[in-house]
Amino acid sequence: MPFFSLWSRVRSDEDLGTVFRRPKNVARIAAAVVILIALILLSAPQFQIALVHYESGQPMTRTVVAQFSFAVDDPYAHAERVRAAEAAAPNIYVYDPNAAAAVMETVATIIRLAERFERDNEAKPPAQRADYGQLSREILNATQVFISSATLRALAGEIRSVRFAKSLGDLFQQLYKDTVVVEASYYDDWKARRVGIETPTGVAPSVQALDGERALTPDRLDGRIRDYYLPRFYPLSRTPRDTDLLNALKEFIVAVTRMNLVYSKERTLEVQRKQRESVEPVIRQFHRGQTLIAAGQIPTPFELRMLGQYNVHIRGYRILRLIGYLIVILGMFGYLALYARRFRPLLRFRTSSIVLIGLPLLVVLFVGRVASAFLGDRYEEIGYLFPAPLLGMLGVILLDTEIAIILVMIGSVLIGLATTMNFHMMLPALFGGLAAVVSVYRLRQRGELFRTAIHVAAANTAAIAVLRLIEDPTQFYYAAAIWGTLNAALSYLLATGLVPLLESVFGITTDLKLLELTGGHHPLMRELEEKSPGSYQHSLNVAKLAEAAADAIGANYLLVRAGAYFHDIGKTLKPRYFSENQMTPEERRTHEKLTPFLSCLIIRNHVKEGIELARRYGLPERVIDFIPQHHGTCLIKYFYYEAVRQYEESESAEPVREADFRYPGPKPQTIEAAIVMLADSVEAIATSRLTGPNIDANDIQRLVIDAIQDKFTDGQFDECHLTFRQLHEIRESMVRTLLSRFHHRVDYPVAPVTAAPRKGLREAAAA
Repeated sequence: MPFFSLWSRVRSDEDLGTVFRRPKNVARIAAAVVILIALILLSAPQFQIALVHYESGQPMTRTVVAQFSFAVDDPYAHAERVRAAEAAAPNIYVYDPNAAAAVMETVATIIRLAERFERDNEAKPPAQRADYGQLSREILNATQVFISSATLRALAGEIRSVRFAKSLGDLFQQLYKDTVVVEASYYDDWKARRVGIETPTGVAPSVQALDGERALTPDRLDGRIRDYYLPRFYPLSRTPRDTDLLNALKEFIVAVTRMNLVYSKERTLEVQRKQRESVEPVIRQFHRGQTLIAAGQIPTPFELRMLGQYNVHIRGYRILRLIGYLIVILGMFGYLALYARRFRPLLRFRTSSIVLIGLPLLVVLFVGRVASAFLGDRYEEIGYLFPAPLLGMLGVILLDTEIAIILVMIGSVLIGLATTMNFHMMLPALFGGLAAVVSVYRLRQRGELFRTAIHVAAANTAAIAVLRLIEDPTQFYYAAAIWGTLNAALSYLLATGLVPLLESVFGITTDLKLLELTGGHHPLMRELEEKSPGSYQHSLNVAKLAEAAADAIGANYLLVRAGAYFHDIGKTLKPRYFSENQMTPEERRTHEKLTPFLSCLIIRNHVKEGIELARRYGLPERVIDFIPQHHGTCLIKYFYYEAVRQYEESESAEPVREADFRYPGPKPQTIEAAIVMLADSVEAIATSRLTGPNIDANDIQRLVIDAIQDKFTDGQFDECHLTFRQLHEIRESMVRTLLSRFHHRVDYPVAPVTAAPRKGLREAAAA
């Protein structure tokens, strides 16, 4: 019977078939199963698959047969393919289509310099005339082209003629049309079919099948110009003088001719780089039962790499768990389910709650496993790197203290299983996790997590040192501080990164998030203060009342404070329709121009507008819930009674319905929302009624009692778990807060003004 009693507590009241047919229930069950399997895989001892022992340069002692399929990248084959691709890459030559124009510009510059040189020489006496060496130097400086003085002297009469420039222009146009002028190395690349030609416009390079006869290297250019182009474009007779002129013309043309196909080292290197990057990694597949390496064989570099990868896979595939450990894990989570069923109803069948409970355990075990995989057998203390304190930190921040303690206990057992029941690893995990729970319990700032890490480091160090001392009293384990601090630091870093992530992913409103919201710098609070100063002051007063009341009954006072801060943000859109923001007599008569029903509609709409505004600014849903729930379905009495009065004085046949003058709700669903409802009502009544220099404590007490009685009688607390004892403590807390706010002060006397000063003032005024 005990088993069936436990099962009846865990199972839903619905038929199991109905449970499994609902998508939400399927998601919850699937999440629980996935987390359970993952925990078993990460925590249970491995089924041993023998590691392969090998040494570089030594023959294998046994034949290795693959126990499972796996893949290994082959960097050596990949390197060979990269070298082949790089060798096949073309050498890039850049083609210049404007070479002829550039050459003719150079020729024009030379002609101008020669003409100026001749004119200057003609104006001087023969003894003072410059030689052609000076002209050669001027041309070199101006065009970077060297033409010998002998060539210039031979062309002295011809270079200034119209025929010279025109014939050379035609010659170069035909030369660059028929051929390309290239470097000598081009022929070797052309014969090897490794030529890529690009234009300056950036056309992609391609291997060109350029006819070798069209390419003129410097050694071939001389003969082609002499034998073909000069006779065609500059025909002369073969007298000795003409022969000297033709040789000078040939040397001049060769000197000014520029290459229009030039090798580009930068583009060639870039093409080679792209070729290298285009080579895909070489992945070699090995299948189960395949012989990896035979006995007596000396492993090659790739086989050494393959055996190393195989050993890595062996460590990852040791996942066969024993049945006894499975029962232990299922038992722990079974009792956790019972606890949640009885004491934490919200955690009972919610998918997010299941994930939030399992995820910290998975992270702790995963990090420990990764550390074990990296450090291996070099350190026997590797189990100390399971960050168990992370369970305490995340449990308190994201869930609650009791669940955090249970998580720490479960995590300690799982770490014990993962380390083959090693108490040296299990007990420090327990003490470190509990230290984190105790330290984080009063966490009020994100920066205080560092203080928690210090406490955890001290607890870890003490636990490790004491356990080692029990094992061997003859010597002290000095490395305890190192491992304890590493564990605490790892837990701190993970908590710092995971808390904001989990807050965002699961929409959790943690105490740290609430502290940020209630820091007074939120844009919505600034907007409320600017546009609705009365509502802003009212919200601060409500927060003070509600926070003290929540603290008195042990409710979440940070959530209450946040709810009180933002409960009236909808009033920023139409602030002058609410009495606390009406400063002038004209503003106080705003509702006199409206019907009671229309005024009520405006007042009620601040709830809807507040919800829309809060969602636009990204407030958490737990805080947004306070906006409708702090009014519940309360009656807007002033306008209801005004509507009834007008109905009685009029001849209207349509009666006034009370439902039209109530807020849409819902009623408070939590104790925190109920506290804000009471604080809002008490603060509003106290501000309007408690005036004058002397306020009696009995008046304050009666005011609070009446406000609570009114909400209770109206049924506003029917949907939250608020007890009479809690109502009593809330009442006493609010009375104390109001007494401190409206405490009696001694009247300050005003110093009398003497006659003499008054007379002096009158005289000064008359002057």
